[in-house]
Amino acid sequence: MASRLSIDQGLLLWIGEESSRSSRRAWGKEHRRLVATPDGEGLYLANGRTIRFDLEWDQGTESLIRLRAKLRTYVGYYKNTRGADHEHVLFVLHREGRETLLHNLLGDLFEARSHCCRFWTTTVDRIGQVGPLGPLWAAAGRRDSETDDDEELEDARPDDPRRLHRRRLTQLPTGNRLTRTVADCIGRPQWWERRPGGGEVG
Repeated sequence: MASRLSIDQGLLLWIGEESSRSSRRAWGKEHRRLVATPDGEGLYLANGRTIRFDLEWDQGTESLIRLRAKLRTYVGYYKNTRGADHEHVLFVLHREGRETLLHNLLGDLFEARSHCCRFWTTTVDRIGQVGPLGPLWAAAGRRDSETDDDEELEDARPDDPRRLHRRRLTQLPTGNRLTRTVADCIGRPQWWERRPGGGEVG
């Protein structure tokens, strides 16, 4: 909805929770590996390039042990993936304190294992304040030396999440260029005519 009037960006692919978890569990069973099972996954198109993401909508109900285990599973799932640094895991947290906790957990995890997907965090309140395409996403789990050269990010283990540098979704590192255009994105006029099977088909 937020991108429907934009001329250079849009949601190209969305896979809901049930389909995402089913396909990943099947992959994990075939490869005999633990898999990350997000609440959804998507492909966002910006200026002709893709931003691939997993979405985790955290309600604050998971214990610290389970949350740490989930993060380790993501690291393990993406550790041998080509181009893993262009795979994004977006965590939406229900409050700032939970966001701080997640940054601390990821900081500890990445002390030993730093080559992986990228983790980003925000809160429900922040989405309400700036909108889903506003400056929401704070990098988590990467030390300053592991961030992009063009933009120095602040400490990834904050005492106060409000001090973190935040990016828009379109400012996250992009992947490959596609032949599909913004006209093919979900919600555009007659988009379904070019997308047999709907939004869960790439």
